Amino acid sequence: MVRGPESLPPGDYRTPAVYEGEVVQVGSGWNGVDADNAYLWIRLPDRTERRLAI
Repeated sequence: MVRGPESLPPGDYRTPAVYEGEVVQVGSGWNGVDADNAYLWIRLPDRTERRLAI
């Protein structure tokens, strides 16, 4: 289980929401694709997924 702020797209300046859930994937899964913007995917208790900033 992890807790953290959502990963917002570049240029989006709103306050990120904070989510807690289980990690399902780190990054995009493709080598080097997300090297400049690290994130992970989590699954929330309602079974939806969110992308969190690392």
